[in-house]
Amino acid sequence: MSEQLEVTPMTTRSRPEPAPSTPGSGRRETPLTGPADCPKRLFAEALRALRDSTGRPPYTELARRVPASESALSKTASGRKQPTLEMVRTYVVACRGDVEHFERLYLGLFGSAR
Repeated sequence: MSEQLEVTPMTTRSRPEPAPSTPGSGRRETPLTGPADCPKRLFAEALRALRDSTGRPPYTELARRVPASESALSKTASGRKQPTLEMVRTYVVACRGDVEHFERLYLGLFGSAR
């Protein structure tokens, strides 16, 4: 007597649709989540806007400009955790932005340096 095994297809979990990217910009960034007035989200939006204003260079290019990894730069603008002020400065330098402006924004949103 032989038994027949029934094979069922596996299902996959759906993930949120990533934000659109421009050609040649590498991987798409994960969409920001959380309340619109959350300091981490607001700051991440500002950092992403800075990167967008410079032509949205890939993190590989940004990492060549400063002593930081692609991953560390990406995490700085992820909005998941409060970045350190040191990494914010590094990110802004990589994007050729105004470091003093982002220091003031950081301190205004978070109250103190981490």
